[in-house]
Amino acid sequence: MSFSLWNDTPGLTQRLQQLLEAPENYPFSKICQMLSSEFNIRLTKNACIGKSRRLKMPPREARPRKIRQHVYKPRPKPKPRPKHDGLITIYQLRDYVDCKWPIGTWPDILFCGQPQEEGQVYCSKHCDLAYHPGRKHLQPA
Repeated sequence: MSFSLWNDTPGLTQRLQQLLEAPENYPFSKICQMLSSEFNIRLTKNACIGKSRRLKMPPREARPRKIRQHVYKPRPKPKPRPKHDGLITIYQLRDYVDCKWPIGTWPDILFCGQPQEEGQVYCSKHCDLAYHPGRKHLQPA
């Protein structure tokens, strides 16, 4: 004969039904904690949900969810770098601050390092080179 936790623990099923019908509208996680401590057994939330479905208990009213609003914080201003006499290495580049225009050939590539344009990865000089609003040879005649 097999052991069934729900059938072989007296009062467990009745207590589950009482907690499900309670006006406090306990969440299943709380119900399984309460049953586990009352009957000195280990129950999971999914075991309680499954038993309530097998008992054909009516669906529970959904609890209102808390809507989380993410507050975007402005990015802190970077610390100013001491004046440099030209190009910088990849290890000196700072995200969202320095122009990432590569200069040179592999393996001796350096980067421009001037302050970036707002919302771009390049400085104003290199933005003009990289982004063309429209070229004459691409426009229809």
